Amino acid sequence: MKKIIFFCCLLILFLIIIYNIYQKVQKSGKGMRETEFAVGIQILKKEPVDIAYEFNGILEGDPQVKVYSDITGKFINNAVSQGDFVKKGGIIAYIDRDLIGQKFQPAIIKSPIHGMVKRLYFIDRGAAVNTSLPIAEIANTDNIKVVVNVGQEYLSKIRKGMPVQISPKFNRSISIQSSISSVTPFIDSDTLTGSFEVKAPNKRKINIGTSIIVRVVTEKINTFMVPQGAVNMGMNDVYVFLNDNGHARKVAITQGYISNERVEIKGSLKEGDQLITEGSFKLSHGSKVSTVSGNPVKAEGKTK
Repeated sequence: MKKIIFFCCLLILFLIIIYNIYQKVQKSGKGMRETEFAVGIQILKKEPVDIAYEFNGILEGDPQVKVYSDITGKFINNAVSQGDFVKKGGIIAYIDRDLIGQKFQPAIIKSPIHGMVKRLYFIDRGAAVNTSLPIAEIANTDNIKVVVNVGQEYLSKIRKGMPVQISPKFNRSISIQSSISSVTPFIDSDTLTGSFEVKAPNKRKINIGTSIIVRVVTEKINTFMVPQGAVNMGMNDVYVFLNDNGHARKVAITQGYISNERVEIKGSLKEGDQLITEGSFKLSHGSKVSTVSGNPVKAEGKTK
């Protein structure tokens, strides 16, 4: 019995000592502190955004035509070289009618338009010529056109008159602004594709035959655009973190339009919210946060 009383006294004394130590630690500010994470902040603000799609194409002259012979015979020679400019009615090539027992002056092949000789199909003298083989291809370089084939999922979004930017693949800084001039009203049942056409003056003198990017703006919206790194992917949800008085608040969102490593986000968000853009991957709901400067309230939002 005495032993039990002794051990109870020791236990009570031990608890008193622990309690006193705890009180002293609390008073001295040396207790365990909540982990604080340094983060980057963007102040949410809606901005105008062009919803755009990009397609590949080949630049053509407008018009651009293949020239055929009206007769059969043998090729004699070309009167022009590739890259030369010819006027409408200018001579392109000469053809020998090649009729047995008869002699004719060489037949003249003329250009139906003014433009540049883009291609000559015959070089060797004596080559057989018929009405189904082109002699040359002539392109008007002052005006251009692009015919773009697209799948049905894109064709349904494209309309005549939508703004378009045409740029060479090798140099996106060069561009021509125009609009869609026509759209096919049907989908090809074999390929499940359609096409649209863009025409414009060739103000930037882009070479005919150049591989280009056609950027079509289908819609203009006002929305929140943020760095893709600010968006977190969970097992069953997509979310971002907001700075809520120095603590991270998890907000479920949906993603929308993506452009240049930035993504549209939708959810329970409003202008002025402090979106955590850097360091969000290490946070959980309620985590204590601060900017590098230590004052998230005054953090400036930047949109790249």
